[in-house]
Amino acid sequence: MRREASSIILETPEPGSFLIFTDTSGGDADHAIAAAWAAHDKTALPQLSVRDLPLRDGWAQITSYAYRAEEGRTAYARAYREGGDWTVVLYDMDDAIAEKRDSQIEVALGRLLPQGYRRESFAGRQAHRLDATRVQALTDLIETARTDLDIPGVALGLVQDGEVVFQGGFGVREIGRSETVDADTAFMIGSNGKALTTLLLARLVERGLLDWDAPVSSVWPAFRLGDAVTTRQVRVRHLVCACTGLPRQDYPWIFQGDEAQAATVLDWLSEMKPTSDFGELYHTPT
Repeated sequence: MRREASSIILETPEPGSFLIFTDTSGGDADHAIAAAWAAHDKTALPQLSVRDLPLRDGWAQITSYAYRAEEGRTAYARAYREGGDWTVVLYDMDDAIAEKRDSQIEVALGRLLPQGYRRESFAGRQAHRLDATRVQALTDLIETARTDLDIPGVALGLVQDGEVVFQGGFGVREIGRSETVDADTAFMIGSNGKALTTLLLARLVERGLLDWDAPVSSVWPAFRLGDAVTTRQVRVRHLVCACTGLPRQDYPWIFQGDEAQAATVLDWLSEMKPTSDFGELYHTPT
């Protein structure tokens, strides 16, 4: 990281990829973006699209510019306005490097806030009780959003103090069919499983039933990957770090996801071979 005048420049250890934050005043978003590129003696790539993003974190305007980069690279710019001042982000990175540095990039972008703005925090605040009125308001919101966004079906469970206070479904299981969604409808829940799995592992560690540094094969002897050396290196913490060297495995989920059971997934794992050394790269997980 280095500073130049009104800019902060973040460069990856690998050459040629950067993230620049720069401030400017006056004009519109186009002017702010052009000034940011010019300030760093860089010419913007051919422009593909411009669109306004949903407002968040106290910004009055967020405009995103996508550029036509060479194959294997991504380039974009974003202009954030507060009053008459702009903060511009210039992003130009090799895709492989960006995947490796994704967590650092997200930390930097996620902390970009207007001066003096503080995100709302619920720390130390007492949650409202989920009474019948609040449950009804929430389910009404979900049904409205489901309809507006053309989502066929949604299932929801609400747990309070260890007790289920609502479980049910909205809409249908499949477009063109009448079978409705209920509390027992199975869904592909996508990346929600990552946070849930990490939380459940942490609870087991908290209770002394697991150790983050225990070899997985010592906890569960049947655990195996397609590479014996990698299998021996995997600790409990590595189950959720995407750092073991195993690549993404999207196709099994795309073509067989509706048939997958726990045993099926373990069979897939037993055939997966690493494409990089252990701990060398962050592989975006499936």
